[in-house]
Amino acid sequence: MIPLDGVSPEKSQSSNIQNAVSNTSDQQGSTAPQRVRPVGVTLFAFLFGTSGVGWLFVMTLFVSKVDKFEAAGEQIGIPAWAVFVGILFVAFLYISAAIGAWKGTLWGWWITVFALVYSIVRDLSRIITLQYLSAQLDGDNDRFSKGVVTITVRILLTILIIAYFQRRHVLQYFGLQNRSMFWAIPRLASVALGVAIVLALQIAFFG
Repeated sequence: MIPLDGVSPEKSQSSNIQNAVSNTSDQQGSTAPQRVRPVGVTLFAFLFGTSGVGWLFVMTLFVSKVDKFEAAGEQIGIPAWAVFVGILFVAFLYISAAIGAWKGTLWGWWITVFALVYSIVRDLSRIITLQYLSAQLDGDNDRFSKGVVTITVRILLTILIIAYFQRRHVLQYFGLQNRSMFWAIPRLASVALGVAIVLALQIAFFG
């Protein structure tokens, strides 16, 4: 029997099967599980973002009163341009970390953890600075001790945050599942320390 539409039953059945398979694939693709941003990552992305905006505000305040900051910097041996570069670097580092953490990109994990490691390096440099200022202020040990305690607590909190970004569900969100990223921390610490040393050398030779 010849079909009226000119299509054989075998071809019609094969076409129906292909359409059914195609529809099933589309439905499975549309119902694929989406990555869920961990609550902690959302919180830290918000904190990084607000901190970055805050540092940008500090930068505008610094520019508006640069004469006063230059006079204060001359007393402690830190040029104004170094302060400006440091503020600008931290502001864009924190804003970039906030964007990367919010989107859950691979580079977002790297720059977020780098920002945390760099924060520890900056806090360690603050202890050295406090010791130097304490000697300049005729040994104000009480202020120095309080400052060291505050910075130490901040360093410990930062270490806990870095440990949080090593958790399995957080690594999965950043596309780093089935990987251990603890090996990355020493490398990031080396880079952060290198940045701090370069800035210190520039201050020493060109300040």
